[in-house]
Amino acid sequence: MKSEVGKQSSQKNFIFDRIFIVMSPSIEVHRRMGEVVYNFHDREVDRLADSEKLSEKLFDRLVENWNVEGLCYYILHRMLDHLEEVVTDKLTSFCEAYVEYGISAERAYETLSKDAFRELSEISFEKTGNEKKDEVVELFKEFTLATLQLGWENVLASIILDKSGDELLLVKKVANRVRKNKKVRKSMDKVWEFLESFCIITSEKVENLEKEKKKRTKELKKKYDKIVPKIRDALKELGIKNLKV
Repeated sequence: MKSEVGKQSSQKNFIFDRIFIVMSPSIEVHRRMGEVVYNFHDREVDRLADSEKLSEKLFDRLVENWNVEGLCYYILHRMLDHLEEVVTDKLTSFCEAYVEYGISAERAYETLSKDAFRELSEISFEKTGNEKKDEVVELFKEFTLATLQLGWENVLASIILDKSGDELLLVKKVANRVRKNKKVRKSMDKVWEFLESFCIITSEKVENLEKEKKKRTKELKKKYDKIVPKIRDALKELGIKNLKV
């Protein structure tokens, strides 16, 4: 991890002058999270999530073409995109705070982790015009949140340490934003120092996740017991089959 962040630091002028073309989170992150949460991923659904807002027409298209898993994956993709933007904004602020008054990477991680989950839980999707379909969307949002919370540190690591080749995509994006701050951009060495520490902590949190998972599994089961019957009833009312949760 240290060498990867360091490599980007040593090449920072080259990186900053390039246009940020690669989308983040990368398709690989979406694919991997789709398999974990819904045992499903589809490149065309990725494209739709990046290009179309939710509507009744899109809801129906997703279900007709990819069953309910297509809808779920669309929701998950949108949530991960939102999470990436939240994390980028907060990590940018922490980089600036580190330069200005020396916030620790550990404290920054804990704050970001809590705030990012809270803001992700507040995400809202466009209304379809059909109350029952809107209810299904909200229920799958809750189901997705509960599942992501089980391995939350791993979810954050997937976003923060997302790579394209040798580049850490979010680190690059954050550094690019920080550079626009005239007060901070003169201290980019300190910014890279903070980002390196933050990435190391992010990796360590994943390594220590198993103990937390055991505690969270019981709570997840309770949430599933409340959410899944509601999902089944709503889908049954809409005549939608092939539910695999």
